[in-house]
Formats: sequence, structure tokens, C-alpha cells
Amino acid sequence: MGKRLFISLLLGLWLGIGASWGQACPRPVFPADGAEDIPVDATLSWTAPGVVTGFIISIGTTPGGVDILTNRSSSPISSYTPETGLPEDTWIYLSFVLIRADGSQVSCPGWRFKTAPFATPPDCTTLVDPQPGEAGFPVNEGVTWAYSPRATGYLLSIGTTPGGTEILDNRDVGNRLSFNPAGNFPTEREIFVTVTPYNRLGPAVTTCTTQSFTTGASLVDCSLHEPSLSGFGRRFNICPGESFRDLEAPSLADGYNWYRLGPGGQEILIGTERTVRISETGNYRLEAYNLVGSLNEFTVCNLVRDFEVADAVPPVITGANITREPDGLRIIVQTDGAQDYLYSLNPDSGFQPSPVFENLPLATYTVYVQDPQGCFTSSREVARKLSSADFPAFFTPNNDGFNDRWQYEPPKDLEDARLASIQIFDRYGNFLLQLDPETSGWDGSVNGKPLPSSVYWFQAISQQQEVIHGYFALKR
Repeated sequence: MGKRLFISLLLGLWLGIGASWGQACPRPVFPADGAEDIPVDATLSWTAPGVVTGFIISIGTTPGGVDILTNRSSSPISSYTPETGLPEDTWIYLSFVLIRADGSQVSCPGWRFKTAPFATPPDCTTLVDPQPGEAGFPVNEGVTWAYSPRATGYLLSIGTTPGGTEILDNRDVGNRLSFNPAGNFPTEREIFVTVTPYNRLGPAVTTCTTQSFTTGASLVDCSLHEPSLSGFGRRFNICPGESFRDLEAPSLADGYNWYRLGPGGQEILIGTERTVRISETGNYRLEAYNLVGSLNEFTVCNLVRDFEVADAVPPVITGANITREPDGLRIIVQTDGAQDYLYSLNPDSGFQPSPVFENLPLATYTVYVQDPQGCFTSSREVARKLSSADFPAFFTPNNDGFNDRWQYEPPKDLEDARLASIQIFDRYGNFLLQLDPETSGWDGSVNGKPLPSSVYWFQAISQQQEVIHGYFALKR
């Protein structure tokens, strides 16, 4: 045998069997290569790779895939049980890499097997941390439960009474084995938890038992450490012609979680920075949190805000409530209430978040309403109506030439403010007289008899059949 052929054979043996003396590529123990109908909760095992510096195992649903596991260890393992099980009716691929002492790597042949399809829904599970009945559980920690074979997700309810859901109401938390609700648990209270596993065939057939634990006292007052979500709206718009909306949390915090809410309120994490880009309409959730430490406790103080992202539509102005006050007009713009709008009487001067405008000169105005992102601006001309402030507040019938008669004068800012009639009543509601609006007014007498100083009431009816009530003083 020639020297070159001998070296080639040795090299082939090294790559196919081992990296050096004491190193050998793992081979399957269970399941066998190509095996089918393997339970989704199976423990995968293989032969030990021998003495190596490092060891990398990858498990996925495609050749060389790592969507189930990619793990590097200096202490080679010979088995693995997927924490949340394997997907059903799926080919699973395993591959290994050995790492020599000099840092070089040897890729080993992989193998595959196929899992069995689900035949039934999963069984119920039990709490792991805290244990059922445990006392003094930290208020800032989440709950953990055991994997239920065949489960692809879990429904979680948490309350302070048996069957209660005021902390969490049948939330679909996805295929995970722990969950930390927003905010801390109430201190020194019994907490009741119901975990219901499910898969594509439905939830657990039997009603899962509610388990409970008791929390301890908190040493951290989160009200002093919570981040602020003030000013962060409940609805954001994507304007026509735009494909996304960038949002920013309103204040600095130690961390952020942005979620898209799926069917049943399932949280789908889409970002962990202060800003996020959203390109789909739907319902979302922002969680901002600060990490607060004390002597015996590490607490996450957080606030949560649910909001909607929708396609923009023009604001609908339904009207305006206009009153005449002593210091001028007061306008309250009325809209359809679909979201938090911005308002203006002069767009060139900017918009304000309040629909109220005060201390305005008597005039007819055009109100402008804009969605918060400025996609659309709607406008409408509004005019005030007659009010009791348009009538004299008093008169003094003493023939001194000043305020001798109670007389209505149409306001100059209203186009047609003529009256059809005016009726006057005493303070007890007794009818005194009908006053012709076209006359010079009332002199304070009835049938030639002067009436005493007092408060009198009036009812005026405009040409548009508006009814105005008010009162005035007669002073002698």
C-alpha cells in the first residue's frame, strides 16, 4: 500500500469515526434513524462522543435546523428532553459538531425521525413554582407549571378567589411553561391559578383543578417606581399611502415589551426597545417596566397600556356646544368619540388636545378637528344660539335715563336673533305679562301699578322656535 493511499484512509477514518483518539461522532440510541410515530415527549439519546473540548447539538424541523435547540456545552450530554415537547407529525433532524482542543471543529453525520400525530387533547398539568399550597411566595415572581405531553399551548386564569379571573382571565399564553402577569401579585393573599393545556384537538377533556398559593409581603412600593405612560394614546392611525406607523413610549424606563394581541388576547412579542414600527392594523399592548431592588426583594414595577392601530378615517364633527359667558364665548367641539382628536379654531396657529375654547369674542367660528397623526382634518362652521346671557341682567325704572326699561336687543354676532314673544313671571312662577319684543321694553309695572324690587323670570321664544329661560333683577 502506497504512503499517500495510507494517509487518505487514515483521514477518512478520522472524519467518519472520530476527530482523534478518544473522539467519536455520536450515533442514535433513541429514536433510531428514520424511525416514525415517536411520542412528542420522547427523550432523545445518543452515544457519548468521547473526550472532546466542546460539543454542539442542533435539533430542528429541517436538515441542519436549530428551531428546536442549538446548544453548546463543554460537558457533552448524551440525551435531551424538549422542555415543551416536539411538534406533532413532523420530521425532526439532529446534527452534532465536535470541538477539538485547538478550536477546530468536526461536523458529524446527522439523523432524523418522525413524531406521531396527536390522537387526543392533552392532560391537565400542575404548578411547579410555587408548589400548590406554598406560602410566602414573592409577589413579583411569575408562576411555572409542568409540561403536559401533547400540549401546544396553555390557557391561564389567575384570581384572588376560587375560579376568580381578575388578575388574568383565561389568557392564551402560548406554548410556554411560565408566565409573569403585569404588575405584582397582591401581598399576603391567597392566589388561585387554573392552567388548561390544549392542542389542535381542543383543551384538556377534564376540567383542570384550580390550585392556590399564598403571597408574602412586599418591601417595594411600585407606585414610587412605575414608569409613566401619560400621554400615550389608545389609538394610532396609519395614514393613506403609508405602510407603517412608528411609535415611541412616552418616558424612559429600564425596559419595554411591545405585543401584538392575537386571537383570545394571546401576546405576540414584536419589540423590546423604546420605539417600535407597526405595519399591521389591530390590537396591541405596551408594557414599560423599571427594575427595583431592595434588601430581600427584586421587583419589576411595570405599567401596561392596550391600544389600537387602525387605518385613518376623517374625524366626524357632530356639533358644538356654544355658550355665552361673562368673559366671552365658550365652545365645546363635539365629535363621534372614536379616538383622541386634536382641535383648533385656526390651524395656522396649531392644534390642542382639548375640545374646549374659552374667552372668545362674539362671532361665528369654524372648528377644525384632526386625528393625532395628522392624516385627516375635518372642519365645520358653528354659530352660537341665543342664551339667557343675551338678555339684560337688571333694570332700574327710576326715570333717570339709564336702564329705565328691561329691553331685549338682538346680539350683533347673530344673523337672525329676533324674538317671537317674551313672557315675564314673578319669582314664584306666576305669569305677569306678555311683552312684545318690538316695543321699547318693560317699565316694571303691570296694569299701571309699579312692581317692587325683586327677581323676575322670563321665557323668550325666538323666530326659530328656540326657548330661552332666564331671570333678571328689578331695582328701585
